[in-house]
Amino acid sequence: MPSKKRMFVECAALFYVISVCLVPLASAKPAPVIPNPEPVAYSWQIIDEAIKNHDPDKRRAIVVAASLGGPYDKVFAFLGDALKDKKVSVRLAACASLASFKDQRALDSLKEALKDPVPEIFFCAAQGLFALGDPTGEKVLLDVLEKEKGISSSFLSAGQRQAMSAFNSKRAFFSTIFHLGIRFAPVPGLAMGYSSMMELTSDHKASGQSLAAMDLARATDPESLKALVEALKDKSPIVRAAAVHSLAMRNDPSVRSDLVPLLDDKDIPVRDRAAVAYLRLDHVAKQLQAKPVASTATDLSDPGKK
Repeated sequence: MPSKKRMFVECAALFYVISVCLVPLASAKPAPVIPNPEPVAYSWQIIDEAIKNHDPDKRRAIVVAASLGGPYDKVFAFLGDALKDKKVSVRLAACASLASFKDQRALDSLKEALKDPVPEIFFCAAQGLFALGDPTGEKVLLDVLEKEKGISSSFLSAGQRQAMSAFNSKRAFFSTIFHLGIRFAPVPGLAMGYSSMMELTSDHKASGQSLAAMDLARATDPESLKALVEALKDKSPIVRAAAVHSLAMRNDPSVRSDLVPLLDDKDIPVRDRAAVAYLRLDHVAKQLQAKPVASTATDLSDPGKK
């Protein structure tokens, strides 16, 4: 039998070997979360999952975010489908987002929305068409005005005119036209963010900080750009969402990498806006690569200029 001394030495040696092996495992730090290597694909994944969600609030959130989008067929397709959603709130958001695009695909969908029996929907479609310069929108608005004056007209159906008579629309009409008409001049192919802007500025949680971030969408100086990038890390979701909105509207593709972490943001409106904004800025980057920078950079980076 081995001596007690030898057994003690062997046990001590075994304990040492085990401790050496286990300490690194116990002290090992969790593996860092590696950002998705393909943000474009990840952004589309976020959008696809959101538009198929059973929760109407989540469907509405991605539809609102789409008002920051680029000229992708997929965006127009899902906004067109959203106009058929069973929830009025989703259809109304789709109408406002489509009005953000100076694009024939948006006009066609808005004309279809004129058939919606809900007054808020077809009136929003008329406002959008009017703001985008389509004469169909003006005809509907004139029909509403003539109805107010007691003049008969035939553009709206009898049911729609009856619904309009119960719809207190004057304040909403002028408010929406104000937002649609003077905030930004359209950049070909890029949405003007109407739906996103109205959502953020009307939110009861809106703060001076978030409204300031929204106002910086038209700025072009490096100081404001730096401030918006910093705001992406703010603890307030609405401030982060406002920063994403403004960075998208500035059309500066250099901030794409700053948006990537927000693709995993816990707040759905922030995450949705980040996904749509990333795809928008990716489109801008490709446009700038395809054309001489000197002739296109100003047009694509400043929403206030055509």
